[in-house]
Amino acid sequence: MEVLDGPKLRTTVTGPIADMVPETTHEYPMVALAENLFLVHESSLRTWIPLTFYQLPTGERYVHFGGRATPKVS
Repeated sequence: MEVLDGPKLRTTVTGPIADMVPETTHEYPMVALAENLFLVHESSLRTWIPLTFYQLPTGERYVHFGGRATPKVS
């Protein structure tokens, strides 16, 4: 996952699953709902998917999207 200016979310499927999907990269506009909370819409779904940014008490920063928490890397 990459967060781009716009803001926009880019997801890229990698590994063995990438060979099974027609498109490995998708970009979704992010709609701000609240501080650190955004929504993205997948055209094949009838609902919006929340995307949340948060920081652990120990300082690590994460994004939570699609049932997955991913640590921030530079």
